[in-house]
Amino acid sequence: DRFLRSQAGRVEQVLFESVLPDGSWEGYTFNYTPVRVRSDEKLQGCCRAVRLAAEQDGKEEFCRGELLPNRLSL
Repeated sequence: DRFLRSQAGRVEQVLFESVLPDGSWEGYTFNYTPVRVRSDEKLQGCCRAVRLAAEQDGKEEFCRGELLPNRLSL
């Protein structure tokens, strides 16, 4: 998908909604781009920065992502 390929390399905030049977977390950017990441952290309901990489997995289209470190400013 052309749109998903155009997202590769972008850093976006992703709201994670669910964990998949393979242990990947699934969520969406603010423009509803589907994103999956692998993480041992519990991400359900969390909004985190993710570096996107376009990828297809079977019939489903989504962006694979790299979870970026959570940075807090005090």
